[in-house]
Amino acid sequence: MKIWGWVGLIAATGLTIGLTAMAATKTAKVTNAVVAHAAFRSVVAPPTADCPSLNKKQVLVLGRGEALGGPFGSFNTAVGTAAECSQGQNAGTPVPALGNCHNVPAGKPFFHVHGKGFYMTPDGSVINLVYEELSQNPFVFGAPPFSLHDCGVWQVDGKTSTGIFHGATGTGTITADVPVAADFSAIVSADYVGKITLHAEASAGAKKDVACTGTLTDTPVTGNLTVAAGASCDLEHSAVNGNVVVEKGGKFKMQNSVVNGSMQCHGCVAAKSVNSTVYGNFDIQAAST
Repeated sequence: MKIWGWVGLIAATGLTIGLTAMAATKTAKVTNAVVAHAAFRSVVAPPTADCPSLNKKQVLVLGRGEALGGPFGSFNTAVGTAAECSQGQNAGTPVPALGNCHNVPAGKPFFHVHGKGFYMTPDGSVINLVYEELSQNPFVFGAPPFSLHDCGVWQVDGKTSTGIFHGATGTGTITADVPVAADFSAIVSADYVGKITLHAEASAGAKKDVACTGTLTDTPVTGNLTVAAGASCDLEHSAVNGNVVVEKGGKFKMQNSVVNGSMQCHGCVAAKSVNSTVYGNFDIQAAST
């Protein structure tokens, strides 16, 4: 994720998604080694209250994508989104000790990255991750294109995770290659290595369909998403585990989001996709815009 911290958004901003499921019923705690590879597309986003620009010393990067890994029970794939705030640090600032990271030379400027993301496995379970990374300072490379190398650590937020991941614990390391394009977008390649322990009381995830009538932000839709005739839906930095269907007369826009299934719009008023990914078919017919 970075322009200034492109953390594999990620990482994701990616992250460990390969984390996948195991049991769907109450069982003893199970600890599995995680080796997941994430492929994410990231873009620089406008600053927010959580990540203000501060004279361009902080940059918000949003990403979406999928991870492959395993074996992890029944699943070895997951999709999701990540957001990271990259904070520019001046030369001479002490470099935080993160795992075995040595990608930032002592005494040189760098970017300190804090991120979070959620990822869904096919059964509708959602795992939430938080991570911290060190990123090379892009200004030493001149104008893009150029490649950055990120390194950091991740941790499972079991309290807010759902399904088989509720109550889970886990930590690991991140390494990412970030080829930055001329517009500061990137297709990030990240590896997550560590361990995840599933809680003994965790149960299977649940796919829940959503009828969207407004704005969904940072939302994991574990099932399908529908937009009824006359309704309007704005999907912002979110992920849909199933399909998106926009009925005739409906309006739909997705930005910085990912759809694991297909998107269908036959005769809808509007259907727009901005910095988003649809892994299935993209079927738009007779849309007004």
